[in-house]
Amino acid sequence: MNNSGKDNLSKVFALKLATKRGALYRADCTTLLASIKDNTVDCILADPPFNLGKSYGSSIIIDKLPNWKYLEWTQHWLSQCVRILKPGGSLFVYHIPKWLISISSYLNTTENMEFRHWIAIKMKNGFPIKNRLHPVHYGLLYYVKRGKRLKFHIIRYPSPVCRHCGELIRDYGGYLKKYRTNGNSVPLIQIADVWDDVNPNIHNKNRPKSINELPSIIPERVIRMATNKGDIVLDPFAGGGSTLSMAESNERYWIGCELGTTVHAQNRILKEAKATKSTVLPQRIQKIFR
Repeated sequence: MNNSGKDNLSKVFALKLATKRGALYRADCTTLLASIKDNTVDCILADPPFNLGKSYGSSIIIDKLPNWKYLEWTQHWLSQCVRILKPGGSLFVYHIPKWLISISSYLNTTENMEFRHWIAIKMKNGFPIKNRLHPVHYGLLYYVKRGKRLKFHIIRYPSPVCRHCGELIRDYGGYLKKYRTNGNSVPLIQIADVWDDVNPNIHNKNRPKSINELPSIIPERVIRMATNKGDIVLDPFAGGGSTLSMAESNERYWIGCELGTTVHAQNRILKEAKATKSTVLPQRIQKIFR
């Protein structure tokens, strides 16, 4: 969220990094999204500020708005995402349940958007709250834009095993032989709508606390599940750059936008994805801007 009345930086549209597959901008996401043509992006993964009063190390980003204003801002950038998404394209929104209810309600009344899944992502470091149920999951909304056949690939991962004895934790009964294996008799399980194997980035001591960053396993699954090589992936809240890095590594084109510092995201893309800086935007990216 921006506070354009206090700082004109929210109006800046600055290219901070270009590679042969993508472009990272420092800009207000609504400015960036408004500059993109209709029906041009294959997949959008959004991880916006949660409006919980978090400090992002910049006076430009205000993470504590009145509820009505936060929802108004959220619907604004969501409407732009829907506009630029291709028919058959996928929209993912990562958030806490409180706000996902309102976001889902808005998308359900938006023309051409179809609900696919509410993916529950288990919190490994959840904490108890007095007089409430213990919160143990974040949510990942999954919608597609009607008008064309969607892209969907089944993702499989090794069944969990005991870290002490190596035996399977789950009982598959007489159906175990029906599963594919990884060569060591460990069955490969089709991904479901509950992800309980995501480790939070808080365990990374080198991660700045002011950086908003999804664990890499989330964008990697989204990209592999809902896109093909050569598709365009957009992240309007790039944060630490995990989505952009995964897109680069998986041979997708990408566009990232971040209102705060982009240094951490740039380093991640260049080092982890082993990307090379470019002096020009990829033609595929250039064509989708107005």
